[in-house]
Amino acid sequence: EHLILAKQIGIEHIVVFLNKADAADKEMLELVEMELRELLTEHGYKGEEVPIITGSALCALEGKEPSLGKEAILKLLETVDQHIPDPVRDLDKPFLLPIESVYSIQGRGTVVTGRLERGTVKKGMECELIGFNKQFKTTVTGIETFHKTLEDAQAGDQLGALIRGVKRDEVRRGMMLAKPGTMKQYDHFEAQVYVLKKEEGGRERPVLKSYQPQMYYKTWDCNTRITVVDKDMVMPGEDAKLNVKLIKPMVLEQGQRFTIRDGSKTSGTGVITKVLPNLSSEERLDLLKSAKKKEKEALK
Repeated sequence: EHLILAKQIGIEHIVVFLNKADAADKEMLELVEMELRELLTEHGYKGEEVPIITGSALCALEGKEPSLGKEAILKLLETVDQHIPDPVRDLDKPFLLPIESVYSIQGRGTVVTGRLERGTVKKGMECELIGFNKQFKTTVTGIETFHKTLEDAQAGDQLGALIRGVKRDEVRRGMMLAKPGTMKQYDHFEAQVYVLKKEEGGRERPVLKSYQPQMYYKTWDCNTRITVVDKDMVMPGEDAKLNVKLIKPMVLEQGQRFTIRDGSKTSGTGVITKVLPNLSSEERLDLLKSAKKKEKEALK
């Protein structure tokens, strides 16, 4: 499933670490590597060319068998540096930080963490917290990455941002920290979606005219009602145009990718093709009734 999702979201370069080498013999490791290369090829990667490093994370942690432990980890890092090209940093656009976690630091305030997706954020910069039908302004009073204090951070950096005057319970994973006025919340859009086949980890049954999965976008997830456009159903392995309604307005943008899941399975992946006007009060009430009905059925 990880390979399917990696390919669907456009990850072209990959390095594999074959773990627990201390628990298997040489023949077993060779067999597993062969199967891995076949699996990589099946999912559109150049299986024979993908670097596979064999080692043991446990040996590295416990300082045992250096050839499988410490040396294997160092080789993995070296291979990543050689094989994975540096990503293009999107520095010219207004900054955007999808929030992954929220912490409260006694005596300092609230810290939000995540990977800066685009732009540059600086200490003292005015910003906006938006998501889950909330929207309010604040200021970044500190930036830290891997225990280093910074004056600014750029796209691609994993960071923690200290924000002024915001309580811990006012922020949650899935909200966005952004330049004021640059992001909006929507609950209705059109999308082009590919429905995964059973062999790809997806559904056995088709997606019918009306379908209520969970949608995952950046760091948030939300219940949805999906309507198939111009056909009665979508078979696994097909793509289709869908009309998507969210049970609450969320931060999203046209052209961005998302994933839909049904229980523990990934049903499909898609791209937002057109943002539509937000739902009326009557439409939202109808949508919430449908969501509650689904919850009751799941409890039976």
